[in-house]
Amino acid sequence: MTASIYPQAKALSLNPVILHIEDDSEGYVPFSVLVPVSVSGSGAVQLGRIYDGQVYLSEATGMAADINLAEVIDTLFIGQIVPHTQEGIIASRASLSRHVYFWVGTGSNTISLDIEVYHGGVSRQLFYELRQAGTDIFQARFLNYNGNFFFSAVDTSWQVIRRETELMPLFFIMPEGGITLTAHGTSQAWESGTDYEGGLVSIDIQKLRRHFFNTYGILPSLFDVAAATDNICQIAVEQAQPSKNTVTARYLTSLGTWEKMVLTDNPQIGYSIGNEDNNDTYKVFDTVTQDFVDSRTRRDAVNTINATTSHLLPRQRRALLEMLQSDCVYVAVDGAPEQAALAAIDELAWQHRQDGPERFNISFTPIRSGNIPWLYERPGIFTPQFTPPFV
Repeated sequence: MTASIYPQAKALSLNPVILHIEDDSEGYVPFSVLVPVSVSGSGAVQLGRIYDGQVYLSEATGMAADINLAEVIDTLFIGQIVPHTQEGIIASRASLSRHVYFWVGTGSNTISLDIEVYHGGVSRQLFYELRQAGTDIFQARFLNYNGNFFFSAVDTSWQVIRRETELMPLFFIMPEGGITLTAHGTSQAWESGTDYEGGLVSIDIQKLRRHFFNTYGILPSLFDVAAATDNICQIAVEQAQPSKNTVTARYLTSLGTWEKMVLTDNPQIGYSIGNEDNNDTYKVFDTVTQDFVDSRTRRDAVNTINATTSHLLPRQRRALLEMLQSDCVYVAVDGAPEQAALAAIDELAWQHRQDGPERFNISFTPIRSGNIPWLYERPGIFTPQFTPPFV
């Protein structure tokens, strides 16, 4: 009997994780999925089963079978909170990955396999192309330290480009020897060290820029990223013009990392009272007229926040698509507290060969119906916005 896992060493839980089993004899082959649950005093890892199954091999199946265990493995990440802030420039994100073991067969014929799994996934088309090419997203990108190796769903080139108002921690797997970020055109550099080799980490570019300003008196907008002394990619920070009226959307991407989009073109607040087609009317008996009269249940108030994007380049459209497909979006108006919301667009179409600027209208509907009080509150005598003398 033989068994193997695709991908071989590291996988994303939202893409297929395929256990392949072959045997020369016909019959049932049991298999189990296990994860570490504790470490004994001697340092041995104790495993706990999260799934047991079996597959029947026969000549009709070619004496082989493929079992997709992604849905089982993805349950390990249910309720997992992905942090979007951190204390220092670099932080370990080991809690966002799980080591998974597979046992195939019984007794002395048991085969043991293991992989490291991260929450997230790539598109079905990309997964198919990588599988056909005999590789996976980790070999092709996240562990390929010859280019952009960051867990970014919106950057496909060797540069990671962000506006200064949209900076969020960048996730990556730390290469052997660590990485070095150098302010482009200077000799001033920051080194990650080797504490997190092979582990999932995140780097906060905003805190890194503050470090360069406090240490060297410069505020870099372009960083050269080096691994094993070779410059392999760049991180660029674009200038953003200040605006009085902004909508900030923070969303979870398909790779399990946070991105931010700031819309600055005079957002509008829409307000509606329920829906006329809800069939929420009914009859009640009026004791005065001794007849039935119409009544209805209390209707929900629904707010929407409508905003228009700036002129988007093709790479910025990818960020927009990620936000529209995200199942976790938070929106804030003018820096007010965030609200969980649903992002939607009436029409999304663009020129195949873009020859002019393009903009899109986005609406955000809070997931909890009702008024949004912080959109209408104004400073008063006893609110913190005013000084004690009330001047």
